[in-house]
Amino acid sequence: MKQHLLTDFGQGQPARSRVPAGWRATALLLLSLWLGLSHKAAAQVNTYTFSARQATFTPLTGATAVPLILADTYLSPSIPLGFTFVMDGAPYTSVKASSDGYLTFGTATGSSLINDPAATAAANRPLVAPLWDDLDGRPTGATASGSYLVEGTAPNRTFTFEWLNWEWNYNATGPVISFQARLYEGTNKIEFFYRADAAPVNSGSASIGLVGTGTGAGSYLTLDNTTATPAASSTTATTTLNTKPATGQVYTFLPAPPAACPAPRNLTATNLTNTTADLTWTVAGGGGTFRIEYGPQGFTPGQGTTVTSTTPTLALTGLTASTQYQFYVTQLCGGTNGNSTVGGPASFTTRPAPPANDACSAAPTLVPAAINAACTAATSGTLDGATATTGLATPVGTADDDVWYKFVATSTAHTVTLTGTGDYVQELLSGTCAGLTSVAYSDPNVKTYFGLTAGTTYYVRVYSYSATIPSTAAAAFTICVTTPTPPPANDDPCGAVVIPVAAGCTSPTQGSNVSATTTTPSGYTNP
Repeated sequence: MKQHLLTDFGQGQPARSRVPAGWRATALLLLSLWLGLSHKAAAQVNTYTFSARQATFTPLTGATAVPLILADTYLSPSIPLGFTFVMDGAPYTSVKASSDGYLTFGTATGSSLINDPAATAAANRPLVAPLWDDLDGRPTGATASGSYLVEGTAPNRTFTFEWLNWEWNYNATGPVISFQARLYEGTNKIEFFYRADAAPVNSGSASIGLVGTGTGAGSYLTLDNTTATPAASSTTATTTLNTKPATGQVYTFLPAPPAACPAPRNLTATNLTNTTADLTWTVAGGGGTFRIEYGPQGFTPGQGTTVTSTTPTLALTGLTASTQYQFYVTQLCGGTNGNSTVGGPASFTTRPAPPANDACSAAPTLVPAAINAACTAATSGTLDGATATTGLATPVGTADDDVWYKFVATSTAHTVTLTGTGDYVQELLSGTCAGLTSVAYSDPNVKTYFGLTAGTTYYVRVYSYSATIPSTAAAAFTICVTTPTPPPANDDPCGAVVIPVAAGCTSPTQGSNVSATTTTPSGYTNP
């Protein structure tokens, strides 16, 4: 194993030196610090260099076992690397190992058996994936093991995690494949080693490669096949690999030398309104300021609006509603470091202008249907672009996008029906827009309100339950007010009908509980 490690590092016989031992130790320490610091601004995964070669797959000996990884879906606690490793431009000292064939540097607490390099959750990122699929460490007829080993001495240590005799996928008939992920100190190189085992692949659909922070193109580097000469892509995420790499196959990912002025990446627009957007991005060092250029979708760089920022954030104002924009960001490091390459473009679309009934004072009037009549002319509405009503309590959910309606009650009971694909909240209020009182509310889309006063104006507030802005489709709805059969006159104790006492029952009193409501106990208990 020692000889193999020396071969991997490209080390030969050390040259003789007359430098005193103390100075040599100091030099090694300085070299270690330099390597760590110089690679802190290392390249992002989409700039790693990929290569493939053949070597010998040697199972680990003397490794530390992770027994619970012998499962269908499992993610280990943090495992110490034994050194600082820079992945996707950030330093790490530990990883978590998944039974589904990857190591993550993220904060996830559970394994992700769905391999999606372009869109996997931020908590899974960054990660290295020698074989990311729905795997299992409990092969029939064989003993599997998941283990790790740290070898070598600073500044040239290696961390290896091994999945031995693994099922691919979880329904395989026996051990299909063994593989290792190796992380190298100093160079921050990543290598995957493979051994093809006896059982066939069962419905494989894997990804092999690296996943960095962010999402979409540029946030990953995946292989398009498992041959001796696959291609690596940062724009097309391959998730359908189903052929074993050959025994002894090695895939290597080497980060590029750090740029003196790294380019911004992970460009994102959040907190969108009809006229504003918050832009953010990340950068792995450089210490510069930023030049942001934005304009309508598809604009020619150099012809947009240019602004600067001293931080990796920018609040844009004065935008046009319902308009697609895109933006680019360049880091300006100055001096001999110059400027970075341009990051982007990233795109976003501003929200529509608020609906006409965004405010209570602009609530349109709905006319309740006749008693027991169906809703034949529902009113269309939308929450798209709606804003919150200030100073009004929220009964449930997040009322950050409410719109308003009103109706004059024609009965003591009315039903408000919302129809659409979103998750809506409706609230009935009485009073005036200057002083509203909540009557009742409903998260389900249909609610019958009792105890109303005929001739009184009531307001209906509609908003989406979630704090997440709904899509245009989910924001659209229809609303209708109908009138059920009102409760009988003696629905409440105070409306009790007087029954005369007679010698015989010659004229019985007629009654019905159709549309009757529950009486709230007051000084007594319902049977």
